[in-house]
Amino acid sequence: MDNIFQYAFMQRAFVVAAIIAVIAPCIGVSIVLKRLSAIGDATSHSALAGIAFGLLLGINPILGAVMFSIFAVIGIEVFRKSFGKYSEIATVVVMSAGIGLTAVLSGFITNGSTNINSFLFGSIVAITDFELYLTIGLGIAVIITSILLYKELFFVTFDEEAAKLAGVPVGGINLVLMLLTAVTVSVASRIVGALMISSLLVIPVAAAMMIAKSYKQTIWWSIAFAEFFTVAGLFISYYLDLRPGGTIVLLGVVFLIVIMACTSKGESMEDINSILSKVGLKCTKQRISVMQVLSDADAPLTVENIYDKVDGMSLSTVYRIAEKLCEKGIVSKHTIQDSDKFYYELINGEHRHYAICLGCKEMRYVDICPVHSPHIDNFTVTGHKLEIYGYCDKCQKKLNTKGR
Repeated sequence: MDNIFQYAFMQRAFVVAAIIAVIAPCIGVSIVLKRLSAIGDATSHSALAGIAFGLLLGINPILGAVMFSIFAVIGIEVFRKSFGKYSEIATVVVMSAGIGLTAVLSGFITNGSTNINSFLFGSIVAITDFELYLTIGLGIAVIITSILLYKELFFVTFDEEAAKLAGVPVGGINLVLMLLTAVTVSVASRIVGALMISSLLVIPVAAAMMIAKSYKQTIWWSIAFAEFFTVAGLFISYYLDLRPGGTIVLLGVVFLIVIMACTSKGESMEDINSILSKVGLKCTKQRISVMQVLSDADAPLTVENIYDKVDGMSLSTVYRIAEKLCEKGIVSKHTIQDSDKFYYELINGEHRHYAICLGCKEMRYVDICPVHSPHIDNFTVTGHKLEIYGYCDKCQKKLNTKGR
């Protein structure tokens, strides 16, 4: 088996892939959480029109892709405002325009089918030194912008109205997000392919959302998954002589399915956002963090327990959030015999009972219900609550030791 890194084109391919695997998830997290995943498709088709335009004029196709992608995202923003609540129409209009322009422009390219195909499905052989340096420069620009605008992007992603009230220039931030998307799609079209780049924006984020507990963790996990997909995909495509773009995307899809099959515990960030929105609560970072901790817990937690598991919040803030969630019917509150503390648990529709240790106050889930709902005359039973008190093994041993 020959050394994959002895070839200059493979060295360029891995550098470009590593950069794309960082910038794509950085933008993809905000796009997915804002439910704008289709923008990746619209932008990629516009980028393809730019590639055809570049080939027609004899300029570097990546520059043409960047230019047309920027026009596309600006057009999407304009159409979104015009269509109001039917804003998703904007992506369809721009994507249709991109497909139409590609079809028309490609007809004027002489013997350009090979070049077009390399951008459709990706090519690791065709990456030039100029495209390598262009990708590095644009990648650094995207990363720096994402870091500098991290707080603003977070705020706008979850609650645009609250962001406006806080003085965040929502329109400007959305435009920057769209421009970053355009640049990311353009630079990735060479190695992943214009038809598949939207998958790299969405699939690593979808996988990360299955296991991440916060917005920041979602970004880091997305980058890790994207790096794995692209690097492993390049190795597989090289040794099996496959298209790199298709290999990377299929590897990501398979990996996502495996994670979905293995991950059943807790609520995803998307589920938490939906739950909070349904009861009229803002999807703030603090509420999402508390909800995620409760979702991952095997038993009810005290305010102190929750406080130990979240970052950047005071004990009083955790208490207020827990009480507000109880008020909205998202969380239930328990008390324990001979204890002045409240225990909070996420209501997920399951019928639950607990065995409670009188020594350490540990609560263990009882997976069967030993009580059947009784029949009471002139009374409609809607549910029941059972608490079983005793001592866990450790506390029982301590009691036995003291009794000797």
